[in-house]
Amino acid sequence: MMIVLPFFTINCNFYYFYKAIPTNHMTEKEELTATSRSLRGTVIDEWIYLEKAIERFIVNHLSSDKNKRYEIMGILTDRLSFESKRQAFKSILDGDDDIESDHKKGKKRPHAELIEEIRKVNIDRNNFAHYYLDNSADAVILFKQTGEVSFFEMRDKPIKKTYTKEKFLDLINRIQACTHAIVKTAVK
Repeated sequence: MMIVLPFFTINCNFYYFYKAIPTNHMTEKEELTATSRSLRGTVIDEWIYLEKAIERFIVNHLSSDKNKRYEIMGILTDRLSFESKRQAFKSILDGDDDIESDHKKGKKRPHAELIEEIRKVNIDRNNFAHYYLDNSADAVILFKQTGEVSFFEMRDKPIKKTYTKEKFLDLINRIQACTHAIVKTAVK
């Protein structure tokens, strides 16, 4: 399967993701941990493109002067949380159209689906970035049998988040689709 990034193209082969590290001398638990790290790194790496696309969109909206844009990035956008950037992005998009009158007439906001998809993929991204790997004996067996990797959210009670190879690839594709939509929106 081919994955297209805004700046280059890579072949997405799960052999690469799941067997990137030689496993000759690893225990099954070490192999699960190494795979988890590889998957986490891939998600975070893809997320950087999405977040930077939003930053560029915001900065380009605020100034057409190249030097001022670098200043805005250094002073402002690098200090904002992702959620703040997402909301600023949404506000700029909503301001580009006659949203208030359309919204009052019951029309859907033109970029609502993109904003919602960014919110949804951020939830999955946070699972990879912030939650504990399930490396229990059962999880190791399941990983060896199916390739599934699970994480635990530890809020109030443990909540297990499981990713199959297909679900992982879908997440990467969704992050990239959001990135492309942001870049495409910026070009208009």
